[in-house]
Amino acid sequence: MPNLHALPSVAVRVGTFFLGSAALLVSPDLAYGQAAPGGAVPVGSVPAGQASSSAPSNSIGQVPSGSQVLSGGAVFSGGQTTPGGYAGDTPGSVISPTSGPGSSTAGISQTLAVPVITATPPRQIGLRASAAVSYDSNVARINDLRPLLPGATKADFYFPLGAFVNVVVPTGRNVFSLTGAVTYNVYARDTYLTSEDINLTAGYRRDLHPCTVDVDGTYRRGRTDFSNTDVLDFNKNLETTATVAGTLSCATASGFRPYVSVNYSVARNSQFIRRLNDHDTVVYGTGVTYTAPSIGTLGIIGSISQNLYTSRPLSGIFGAHEVHVKSIGGSFQRNTARILQAALQLNYTIVDRTVTSKGFHGLSGTASIQFVPGGRFVFSGQASRSVQTSLGYNADYIVETDYSLTATAAISPRLRASLIVSRQHQAYQGVIAPSGHALTSDADRQFGGDAVYALSPRISLTVSATYHDRSANDRIYNYSGMRLSAGASVRI
Repeated sequence: MPNLHALPSVAVRVGTFFLGSAALLVSPDLAYGQAAPGGAVPVGSVPAGQASSSAPSNSIGQVPSGSQVLSGGAVFSGGQTTPGGYAGDTPGSVISPTSGPGSSTAGISQTLAVPVITATPPRQIGLRASAAVSYDSNVARINDLRPLLPGATKADFYFPLGAFVNVVVPTGRNVFSLTGAVTYNVYARDTYLTSEDINLTAGYRRDLHPCTVDVDGTYRRGRTDFSNTDVLDFNKNLETTATVAGTLSCATASGFRPYVSVNYSVARNSQFIRRLNDHDTVVYGTGVTYTAPSIGTLGIIGSISQNLYTSRPLSGIFGAHEVHVKSIGGSFQRNTARILQAALQLNYTIVDRTVTSKGFHGLSGTASIQFVPGGRFVFSGQASRSVQTSLGYNADYIVETDYSLTATAAISPRLRASLIVSRQHQAYQGVIAPSGHALTSDADRQFGGDAVYALSPRISLTVSATYHDRSANDRIYNYSGMRLSAGASVRI
């Protein structure tokens, strides 16, 4: 269930930002003509996340990211609660790819994070529509070594049209929710890239005092970014992921709360040649949390997951048929009023050896901190290391490390500005490269900013700019580019 936890949302793919797309929209809490209480700016959910694209995490720790997280992700449900705002209603928090509309969007967390159950949330009805004009100087993700196909263009304008929803309806002991976005991206010249981005999560919570049941369903669909494809592949591919997940937790008078969790997901590609990367995943987890006002929340969790590549033969000629992951870890969460919010989860993760890749043994996890030193500024940082599968590139799994820093300032009661810097490193295991150009490691960097102006109580204007580049083990995969965007949104 989105928005049920008053803790920072810590996404595994913390290098995913919303700059350069229509998703950069003001929070409804930044009301026309007034600052948020204390002058602080509401920043919605963690402006990175996602990863992939990013959507609000649900009650059992799902992370819609550009890849499927096998292990290492601590995700504390709900959007990040910030001064003057309630979690999850910032439209920018529910969609938007690090590389514009073409980022890989399929992905559901396979590591079940430590859940923390809080009081029933207030009723929230948030609906918003948006439109923007965006420019990407390198939509094809190429350099001098990687030529364009005939008829294609390196740079292009695109026009994202979006609808965003954040609905939480408590009724007695039940809570229903629907959170997410649907965006249609229209390209001016490379019309074959025109496609949808869908990211929706529906949730249900039932209070069975002293126990609580959470059930969530997530549906994601979006185009694979060309940076995540083999060098010879310029065809459009749509990734689709659907997940059903559930958690049962029971409170005790001593402050301990044991729980069990399970989720099941299917991930599919539209392009025939990519169906070797289609996979089904099931994850089981169990653990316990302990909460005390003077300490915060401590937790331990153990999980096992099985990822089955449904179209790969057992011989391993096209990569591993199965990937098995085991993980055990602990977490700590602490909020100091509205000044400081912090969350940490560390796991020891084991990925079994496959016929095409060596195993992985090591630390994974996430860390997040948000600091609000005064009335006008919010500073946040995130770091993570995780093991992921991928629909977009032919690898058994990826070991990914992410870092990001964000600074947000309320310049005036109507104007909010942010700066974001991030770095993401990926090590690909069990790579099958049809072109002979095997991508085994890369590093992606981004630096950008945005400004949001509340024109009226319902209408907001946004501008953004992001520089992004990539360096890889094979120079043919290197690229750099700039994304610019200007848009408007209206609260319905």
